[in-house]
Amino acid sequence: MIVEYHRPSTVAQALGLLSRSNPPTYPLGGGSVLSRKKGEDFAVVDLQNLKLGMIQSETDQLVIGATAYIQDLTENENSPAWLRNVCRREMGRNLRQMSTIGGFLMCANGRSSLAVTLLAADVQAIILPDNTPLSFQQILAVRENVRQPWLISQVVLDTSCTVKFEFIARSPVDLPILGIATAKWPSGRMRVVVGGFGSAPRLAYDGNAEIEISRAVESVLQDSGDEWASAEYRRSVAPAVVNRLLQS
Repeated sequence: MIVEYHRPSTVAQALGLLSRSNPPTYPLGGGSVLSRKKGEDFAVVDLQNLKLGMIQSETDQLVIGATAYIQDLTENENSPAWLRNVCRREMGRNLRQMSTIGGFLMCANGRSSLAVTLLAADVQAIILPDNTPLSFQQILAVRENVRQPWLISQVVLDTSCTVKFEFIARSPVDLPILGIATAKWPSGRMRVVVGGFGSAPRLAYDGNAEIEISRAVESVLQDSGDEWASAEYRRSVAPAVVNRLLQS
């Protein structure tokens, strides 16, 4: 349970609090996840006074402050249409008004539509205190074992890529049991990400040879079976989804 609540006014103060080990101290951007954390007593550092909520459009980039809300992305005129659409699909308005982009990157699982598309778009983040650049893929690899102080300050989206996605679910409001997203850059580079299962979305392909994508997706789905769908089912429907995305 939460035993201490802090709301610092500077990044330095926030990092100092996060450096403590007793009690364990975690950043709190929106509160939609940590408030449900169980099993230990911990302190939280509310980041809302750190002025990290800006959203700025630069050349071929959308720079998103870590405490910008998911709802802000749906309303910002510089957000690509695909990003606005997938944010609305990800969660209802109330949760979008509570969830920050930085917190989302740290907790999204493999059934998250937004995580699937952001990983396809190869979003990057800047990590304090050393302004270390990390990709979302790298964050997924380390987020369970982060040593504090460690704080996302901003997320950078390359808006030059074209992102497409398709999700299969039992109903329009259900979490997907299979999701595939593609991102393509003017250079010809393509990334394909698969989700709908597991603790995080999976990068299936990153390269320029479109002919290799179907096989890469099938490989990722080999061990995808869970309580929601079998690996066989996911492998059987994935080729049609991939074809639609590549031909659209």
